[in-house]
Amino acid sequence: MDNEFQGNVSYTESKPPEKGYAIASLVLGILGIVCCCCYEYAAMVLSVLAIVFFVVDKKKNGSSNGMAIAGLVCGIFSLLMSVIGIAIASTTFYKELLNSYESILNSMLSDLEVQ
Repeated sequence: MDNEFQGNVSYTESKPPEKGYAIASLVLGILGIVCCCCYEYAAMVLSVLAIVFFVVDKKKNGSSNGMAIAGLVCGIFSLLMSVIGIAIASTTFYKELLNSYESILNSMLSDLEVQ
């Protein structure tokens, strides 16, 4: 028996997955968490971008690494916190606005009763 190798063998080099989108997703997710306390609208934009970069990384590389998944988790968390912060802030703002209108109306009614 001859141990000769017959046939063509082709080797393809596989490129390592690019990590640029995963890094961007993680950085934007962390920035979204940092901003969700004071800058809710900026945090919403950063969070959505973190989620978008996760999706782009997933489509481009076929699978996601830990950084991209961490960026997704941070993005979702900061998006939820931003929405809750905006809801609380708007409720408080409108409550104060209604209280000020009520005091103005009460002072106008008291002025009308005096005359």
